[in-house]
Amino acid sequence: MKIVLSIAMVVIVMSVAGSSRADITACNNYTTSISVSFDMVNCAVDGCGGDTGHYGWWNIAPGNCATMMTGNLNPWAGCDVYYLYFYAQATNGATWSDNSSNGSNECVESSAFTTCYWHGDPGITGHEIPCTGSGERTLNYYKEDIGSYSNWTETFD
Repeated sequence: MKIVLSIAMVVIVMSVAGSSRADITACNNYTTSISVSFDMVNCAVDGCGGDTGHYGWWNIAPGNCATMMTGNLNPWAGCDVYYLYFYAQATNGATWSDNSSNGSNECVESSAFTTCYWHGDPGITGHEIPCTGSGERTLNYYKEDIGSYSNWTETFD
C-alpha cells in the first residue's frame, strides 16, 4: 500500500511540475502606485525577432502585483535568460534605477511599448538603446542576475 501511494505521489508531482507556468512578475510594496518596465536579454521572445525584448509600462497599485510576461525563462523559446533589467518610477517621483556601469541606459516611450532589437543593430553599443524619435526618453535600468531560475518576481519597496 505504501509503495502504491508513493508511486502515485511521484506521478502527481511530476504532472503538476510539467504543467506549471513560469512568469515575470512585479510587486509593489511601495506607498504609492508605480510604473514598471523591463528588458530581457539573449532571447527572441514574444515574436520579437531580435535577441532582446524591451517592454513597458505596467501600472501597479500599492500592495498589488502584475504578471508582465508568462513563459519559462530558462529556456524561453530555446534560449537561456540569465539577466533581467528593470526600471520603475512612483507617482511621487521615486525611481528604482542604476546609474553605474552595471546598469543599462535605454530609450523608452512614455506610453505602452514593446521594442525588439539585436545587439548588432546600428547605434546599439553593449546594452545601450539610443533615442531616435520624439516622445522618447533615456532611463537607467538596473540589472538582476536571475541565474537559472525558471520564473522571477521583482519586488519594489
